[in-house]
Amino acid sequence: MPKCPKCNEEVDYLISKETHITGFTAYDHKPRYDETLLGSFYYTHENKEEKWYCPSCGDLLFTMEHDAEEFFNQEEEEEPNVHDV
Repeated sequence: MPKCPKCNEEVDYLISKETHITGFTAYDHKPRYDETLLGSFYYTHENKEEKWYCPSCGDLLFTMEHDAEEFFNQEEEEEPNVHDV
């Protein structure tokens, strides 16, 4: 099992936090208009931000999903590509 490079505790999962841009638009219903937009919802991946943290010490370890996945696939003697904060 891999160990956290910051606290040296064994890690069997990571805590993931994601930030997305979302929004909702709504217009007042006006009877005189034939069509009224009651609302819309949008979600975008363009400004998506992901971070993975150690469950033991809470330190930020990765900012890329690929690196977080590789952390669990590495050989024990390899050093993980940890995000420097």
